[in-house]
Amino acid sequence: MEYRPKITPEITLVYDYCPAERETRWEPGCDESVEISEILIHGLEISEDLTEDLLGLYGDDWEMEILNEIKKRDLEDIGEARYERRLYENSYA
Repeated sequence: MEYRPKITPEITLVYDYCPAERETRWEPGCDESVEISEILIHGLEISEDLTEDLLGLYGDDWEMEILNEIKKRDLEDIGEARYERRLYENSYA
């Protein structure tokens, strides 16, 4: 997946997202996480050294920004689904 930070739109972050999993009797569960695997500047790959430096400086902030965007998108999807369900239920009432 790709994401462009709001402050630096010339940067594209390529990341993997792992949603949270509930703890069960047999499995420990886990929190949701984002792992940035690549950074592109103006669509071009950058060196591993520069990638590591940027992730060291901004990685945590970018990961939180991505997680917040995912949560916002999920809430919007839930709202749309509820609205559509109400429309469907009201059309048969």
